[in-house]
Amino acid sequence: AAGYFLSSNTSNTFPAIHAEHQGTAPTAYLLNQNITGLALRTSGGLVFGGTNVGTISAGKVLMATNTQGKAIWQDDGLTLPYGQSGNSALPLFSLTNVGNGTTSYSVNTGTGKAGVFEINNGLLFLM
Repeated sequence: AAGYFLSSNTSNTFPAIHAEHQGTAPTAYLLNQNITGLALRTSGGLVFGGTNVGTISAGKVLMATNTQGKAIWQDDGLTLPYGQSGNSALPLFSLTNVGNGTTSYSVNTGTGKAGVFEINNGLLFLM
């Protein structure tokens, strides 16, 4: 049966809805069986916390860890501006595209260059 639930609260201390659960099942489960509908819509920010969510800090992204939708906060793997040096037979930075699209695309709307590629044997590519 469809229903409508409203909880109105003007308190600055207590939430309008509070649920606690001691088991391993989710405390709340929202399901919209219409494929174009939303299961959750917010008007305001979200705060994630608790255990088993990774280390929450600035610069982290929410990444799926399995095909069931479990996610944790973790580094996105790329910090900009990116700089790396080393002595390795392996590339320090590598881009691979197995499709038909563009592998790398750079745009500079200022006065600088969109990319500079330099090889120690004297070859220099400016873009």
